[in-house]
Amino acid sequence: MKNSSKDTIPFAPDAEKAVLGRIMIDGAIPADDRLDKSLFYGQSNREIFAAMQAISSREGGVIDPVQIMEQLRGEGKLQSVGPAYISSITDDAVFLKFGPAVELLVETAAKRAIWLVSSRAADESLNGKASGEIIDDIRTALDRLSTDKGPKKWPTPGALTGGRLSAPKLRKEMIPAPLADWLSDISERLQVPLDFAAIPAIVSLATI
Repeated sequence: MKNSSKDTIPFAPDAEKAVLGRIMIDGAIPADDRLDKSLFYGQSNREIFAAMQAISSREGGVIDPVQIMEQLRGEGKLQSVGPAYISSITDDAVFLKFGPAVELLVETAAKRAIWLVSSRAADESLNGKASGEIIDDIRTALDRLSTDKGPKKWPTPGALTGGRLSAPKLRKEMIPAPLADWLSDISERLQVPLDFAAIPAIVSLATI
């Protein structure tokens, strides 16, 4: 993980660029709930990912350098991002292992959020805010971060209404006549429903 030369805020520019490059090579954003614009700290990287999301939302949208440039041009952001930068983001992404790279971005984003919380608390302490209020703000922010970073939970299952429909009982007269007595006898001897004997027998005969 690299820090910017301007300050100490957690920032992983190489991982950001590589993840964007991998998406561009694949032509689509993978189904990963962790992927979000907030993972990208570099402004150009954030704009590129947002453009990728816009392209993906269109029917038949394929992510490639030309489509990204056209999307950014339409938003008036192409020159600030830079066509040369867009063309270069696949350079180091060919052999990228996508999962670990995204994990790095998630971890870096979490550390960045903690850094921002602590920096804001330091500013507030210098500006005369009560210590109790600062501590409450820190606790609230960290609790929210912990919830956001935690695993996604399934909602509580709802109750099924209407009950279960009963299936009609298999009767002897429903079975082909040459098999009816034989299968009925097997069912009686084994003391099992007629279905248990009839189904495997009829399926087996159907394969002959």
